[in-house]
Amino acid sequence: MKKSNSFTLNRLFFIVLTTFLFVKAQPVKIVLIPFNIPEDTTLIQLQNGIYELLSARLTSTHDSIHIINKDSVNEAVALTQNFTGETGALMLGARLHADYVIQGALSAADSLIEIEAYIIDVSSKKEPFTLKESVPDRDKVIPTVNRFATHIIESFLNEEQSDATTEKTEPDTAETDTISMPPVDTTKKEKDEAQTDSAVTKPAISAAFKKTDTTARADQAFWKSGIYPINIIGLALADIDKDGKNELFVLTPKMLQTYRYENGALVKIADVNKFRFKYPISLDIGDVNGNGSPEVIISALDSYQKGLSSLILEYKGVGYTVITRSLHYYLRIVPDTDSAYLLLGQRHVRNDPFKGSIYRMKWHDAEKEYVPDKELLSNKGLDINLMGLTYGDILDNNEPLFIAYDNTNTILIVNQRGEVLGESEEKLGGSNLYYKVEEGFASEGSNIYLPMRLHIRDIDSDGKKEIIAVKNYDATRNIFGKVRILNKFHIEVFKWDGMVLTPRFKTGIMPKFVRDFVIGDFDNDGKDEILAAVVHREGKLIFAKPKSSFIALELE
Repeated sequence: MKKSNSFTLNRLFFIVLTTFLFVKAQPVKIVLIPFNIPEDTTLIQLQNGIYELLSARLTSTHDSIHIINKDSVNEAVALTQNFTGETGALMLGARLHADYVIQGALSAADSLIEIEAYIIDVSSKKEPFTLKESVPDRDKVIPTVNRFATHIIESFLNEEQSDATTEKTEPDTAETDTISMPPVDTTKKEKDEAQTDSAVTKPAISAAFKKTDTTARADQAFWKSGIYPINIIGLALADIDKDGKNELFVLTPKMLQTYRYENGALVKIADVNKFRFKYPISLDIGDVNGNGSPEVIISALDSYQKGLSSLILEYKGVGYTVITRSLHYYLRIVPDTDSAYLLLGQRHVRNDPFKGSIYRMKWHDAEKEYVPDKELLSNKGLDINLMGLTYGDILDNNEPLFIAYDNTNTILIVNQRGEVLGESEEKLGGSNLYYKVEEGFASEGSNIYLPMRLHIRDIDSDGKKEIIAVKNYDATRNIFGKVRILNKFHIEVFKWDGMVLTPRFKTGIMPKFVRDFVIGDFDNDGKDEILAAVVHREGKLIFAKPKSSFIALELE
């Protein structure tokens, strides 16, 4: 009798699995079961964090990855509770029409924490994978789970196949208001001959932004490029060769690339890779010294990410020359007038990038480098880093103000006396570029994340300047100081009236995250655009290729 029941159960299970495989849809569905953790231990506090981390990491690989909601999982668990182990996981996955089941457990043993986690392929095409590891304290749990997620991404979710799917489907979803662009060929100039002027549709900002009390579609009115195999660090727009057309400059970890938008496609003009950038964090371009040759300003940390080693190049008609290297300042260019630029610098303060005065920098002939000329902001009690600061006469009253993120990603409005006049109600920005604290300090081993860029511009042609910011969403909800997983973003516009900083417009929420954004006429049509670099994957893991794209919206 037992044998008959076993045979019947096996047949039923085979039918369920076969039916599931036959009707399996294109999206990859994952059952993620919260880790089993004894409630009478302090480890239970990690349960939600582990779930959020795994969910964010797995869904960030591709839009088709779907984590089945907890309520559905709990209902299915109740119906399959008589089955345990691998059989129970397979039954659970089959009932929910899932591709994979992930679950795990934490337990304390002596002075160690035991971590066990496994993933099962419901179709049984791939062997299950189990991670078993002991760590000495709670701080090591999240990095270990993060490595488990990395293995799942590389060995189970088959990102190379997802890449092909992405390149195939992205143009299909953007026929009316996007254009598709080819991956960059790093060995030669490349142009997509299939793209024509008639294929370009770049709607105005009025369609892309909505007032803050309305809802905008996430993809509404944005021009979108194809996927490029690069990890973008910074962007800049400049007519560097003085031919009347702007070039797009893209900073990656190892090189500076130059593109131009022509006939509906981005054409790569050149790679500059003979200079060592160490750990670049920002890019600015402008003729700061007024000699007619634009400077390329690259703020960079040293190789250990514990100091500054910034670099300044100058374009000489046929190439670039280093005019300053290993400068121990954060650097940022801001508009001084309609045709001039101001170079700001913030001196490196050991182990705290949010300290240090802000200076106007000036070229010193004798020393052959840029040096501080005048202190503009003492930064006492403000906790500001120059990477998240801009400066300008936002009220047109001849009293320039500093607009900057503090170390909590709150936007501050600061006058030249260092007084805070206003601040944003919510946190914005959110970068994953970070500074490492040296050994022997109170916050040793922590990552201090650097802020994002801000812009001041009259974007709606009403004669009044607005503040433009990006908000990247952290999937970990800032629970873990050392780990930041950015998985979606929106762009928002604020108005400062001298008293209150008020949200005016914002886009819908979009997937992935923005590394940098610029405002200017990148397509040379006589109208300015907001152009953002969207990072899909940084490519820091072994065998994982970086992926980035561009989005733009035209300003009226």
